[in-house]
Amino acid sequence: TPRDAEVLRRISAIYRAMPELLTSPDYVPFTPTLQKAVYATRFPGKTATLWTVINRSGVSVTGAQIEVPFVPGTRFFDLWHGSELKPRVAGDKATLAFDLEPHGYGAVLGTTTAPARPVKKLLAAMRRHARTRLSDLSTKWKVLPQYVVPIPRTHPATQAPGGMALI
Repeated sequence: TPRDAEVLRRISAIYRAMPELLTSPDYVPFTPTLQKAVYATRFPGKTATLWTVINRSGVSVTGAQIEVPFVPGTRFFDLWHGSELKPRVAGDKATLAFDLEPHGYGAVLGTTTAPARPVKKLLAAMRRHARTRLSDLSTKWKVLPQYVVPIPRTHPATQAPGGMALI
């Protein structure tokens, strides 16, 4: 469906921009979240951590979504919407707030280094994609018609074309 295609386009863009985090042997599925029906997975790396998020409810979820460890100098980016997040910091914890559509997705990057070129490109692309809400896209499956295209028979060659080898 158009909605499914757009979800795959966005998720694929995120996955391609940070494959080293998604293959982290220290990933933590079912990372605690602050909202009901919102689930997260944490993929830690040396200088960055990626959280992937899903809203399994049929309603929008806004506000604080996840509380994460905070190291001074860490910047957080909402990869799904292509923007920088301003966390609410209390001691060694940062609370991250962002919006999730009904049955929607999210991804947050926390990094202690300046965003690399692939991340900057991803943020710009995701800002463009985020202009279209997933809920605005159709979830209706449309079967594409198939047609048999006639292919005319070729005339047998009287001799092998140049450069051909007899097998």
